[in-house]
Amino acid sequence: MLLFVLFSVLVLLLAGLYTMRGLIGDTVIAGNAAQRQKNVQMGDAALAQAMKVITDTLDGTDGSVALQIAAHGASWLYIPSGTAAWEAPGTGGNLGFWAQCAAASAAVPCPDISTLPSMSALPAGYTARMVVVPTNLPTDSQACGTTGYVAIYYNVFVNVREANGVTSANVEDVFKQCVRDF
Repeated sequence: MLLFVLFSVLVLLLAGLYTMRGLIGDTVIAGNAAQRQKNVQMGDAALAQAMKVITDTLDGTDGSVALQIAAHGASWLYIPSGTAAWEAPGTGGNLGFWAQCAAASAAVPCPDISTLPSMSALPAGYTARMVVVPTNLPTDSQACGTTGYVAIYYNVFVNVREANGVTSANVEDVFKQCVRDF
């Protein structure tokens, strides 16, 4: 009889563990989804800061100066050699870009956005790095209406990393600048 009771308790314990397995798995998945959503939200905030860096750089130029001239010497602007489109960081030939660009000796630097003028740090220990690269698309005289300006396009790449340094999110946008066509 005692053996039957012990066996029944063992079966109930194993059944309970089997049932809890699904609950634990669901909790982990929900936690990962919530963290991913938080990373995406931080990515959106960092992208807004990156766009502010660009617009602050162009402030007062009234469209008479292209970004690559107004931001000459800025650590976040990279003008690749050649006419081919530059591969997005983290892909193809730029696979390890975000891991290498923070080094002082990096060929293509990517500064922490919070260290740039008039920028603040992201909350919860997140860090964001940015690099802006011309798209190498031809100028577009139709995109700026009948102003006599032409559009020049730039890729804006931002990498957001959690405080633990392990998890990150990459966001990308295109910045259109209307410049006087001389």
